[in-house]
Amino acid sequence: MSFPLLEPRVARAEALARQVEAELAAGAVAPGERLGTKAELRLRYGVAAGTLNEALRLLTDRGLVDARPGPGGGLFAAAPRAGGTAEEGRVVRDALEPLVAADAAAHATPQDAAALRALVGTDHRLHRAIARLARNSVLVDAYLAVLPPAERPAGPEAGRELVEAIAANDPRRAARVARRRW
Repeated sequence: MSFPLLEPRVARAEALARQVEAELAAGAVAPGERLGTKAELRLRYGVAAGTLNEALRLLTDRGLVDARPGPGGGLFAAAPRAGGTAEEGRVVRDALEPLVAADAAAHATPQDAAALRALVGTDHRLHRAIARLARNSVLVDAYLAVLPPAERPAGPEAGRELVEAIAANDPRRAARVARRRW
């Protein structure tokens, strides 16, 4: 089974890492359960060895996958990390949001703006779409790591204000709106 790219700007390895991450978050594989060998995963996802290796590096860096060598080894879903409360995650997310919004505003095209406007009112989808416009991959990975599956609703007007700041390619205004917790 091959997988679709999430966005044209997202590298295949990142797209695969995000797909596996979503499968793990959905409970498709329990912590400690075997995902398979590299060869099995390459076949399952229809990717080249290099793409799989890079995706696994990303997943390992995010603490989502453990590699165990030797007989009976392979790749396993990592147990959740100890520590890190939801409140701690919100603090980090709130700190990163203005940076993500500013980066997205610096790179948004008119087509991106139209796509964002269609997502106003769908906070969790809008957050992720804005993040995918940002070009700083370290920032985006950190932000998505602390972004829960569904955020508290901010209301369509707040989302609309942020989207218009991004559409205007105004990083300062986008950061200001994001700081106010759109």
